[in-house]
Amino acid sequence: MSEPRPHPGFDPVVFDLDGTVVDTVELIVESFRYATSTVLGEVLPDEFILGGVGRPLRTQMERLSAEHAQELYDVYREYNHRRHDELIRGYDGIEEVLDALKAAGRAPASSRARAATRRRWRFAPWVSKNASTSW
Repeated sequence: MSEPRPHPGFDPVVFDLDGTVVDTVELIVESFRYATSTVLGEVLPDEFILGGVGRPLRTQMERLSAEHAQELYDVYREYNHRRHDELIRGYDGIEEVLDALKAAGRAPASSRARAATRRRWRFAPWVSKNASTSW
């Protein structure tokens, strides 16, 4: 016997929201550049910044400077929130993928914090029309 589904009518599909559904690379790189230049007085190469993608932000900031980790984190987050809507975009073809999943009775899900997920969904209405109603 199969387990009951938490949301009848949808079979969730889990995507990595950032980097799969929504392109946030420019936002991440620009936020790092701003934080490190503001706090440490240096701009890191893109390869270094992108090498940390997927790791927790606090861990990345501690790796850069244990002494300035909190300030790096705070400056990054402030800049990231301020520039969010102008620097993220959808990937070509993702709307069609999500439409097909919805037609098949499936819905995207994310483990990202609810407020951040809703902000991404608000920016990308083609995602929100396909998202699980539990958000």
